[in-house]
Order: sequence, then structure tokens, then C-alpha cells
Amino acid sequence: MTGTWLFAAFYGNGVFLRTADGRSVNTTKAEYPEAQSVTHNLKYGKGLLGSGPGFDRVVGYRMELIPRQDPSTLKAGGEITVEVRFDGKPLSGATLLRYVGTETAEAVEHRSDASGLVRVPLPNAGQHILSVEQSCPSRHPELATRDAYAASLVFNVP
Repeated sequence: MTGTWLFAAFYGNGVFLRTADGRSVNTTKAEYPEAQSVTHNLKYGKGLLGSGPGFDRVVGYRMELIPRQDPSTLKAGGEITVEVRFDGKPLSGATLLRYVGTETAEAVEHRSDASGLVRVPLPNAGQHILSVEQSCPSRHPELATRDAYAASLVFNVP
């Protein structure tokens, strides 16, 4: 395999509401008009394999993480700069979580600066998962009260 392989996926995780008695129901506000909080959940993921040009490709998702260095050239103990974008613009103040490997659920938080950039330490080699979330009033208020977006980026540090 030569070059960078970028794998991208979008997942509409459905619309969920919580009923007065605490149940979570997969339906819209149109079907349950008395619901006060209804969330439309959308998830965007990117994974990188290989090395070389293309690691920083912009897919055009509504929420997206874009690495500013080729992760395959980084070393344990270094760091990577990632841009957080929402609606194609840098998102400042976003909380980005870093997960290392798959054996632990421990996450380390980092915050994006005014230009949407986050500097993330890479304490060890292996798989790294970066994740960010953002919610806003729904673009379809007849169906949901808010839209919740999540983006992730998975890569390996040699």
C-alpha cells in the first residue's frame, strides 16, 4: 500500500426524545409533540491509513476534524495539530477528546483556540482516536429541538 488512504463515514444516528416518565424513544417531535427535548444525532468519522499526501483532505462534512500534520510522520511524545470545523468554518472553544488505544475508555480533553486549532499531545505510539461534539438548535424544528453532531478521527502513531 502506498500513499494515504482516507476512510470517511457518515451515520445518521436517529432522532431520540425522553418521555415524561424517563423513557428514551426513537421518534420525532411530529410523532410526540408534547416532548420538550428531542435530539437529532449525526456522526461523522474519518480514519487514516498509510502516509503521504491526502492526510489533510477535507471531506466537507458539517462537522470535521482535519489533521495539519501527517500522523504517520509523528513520534510518541510529540503532538499533532488538528483543525475543528463546523459548517466549513473553524470552531473555537470546542472540547476535543483524545483516546489512546482500545483497552481504555480514559479520555483526555483539549480545547480549540480562536482559529479552531487544537494541539494534542501524543504520549505513546499506537492507535489514537480524537472526538469532538457540537449541538445547536435543530434545522428541522418540527422534528427535533436540537441537532447533535459528533466527528472523529482515527490514526496510528508509529
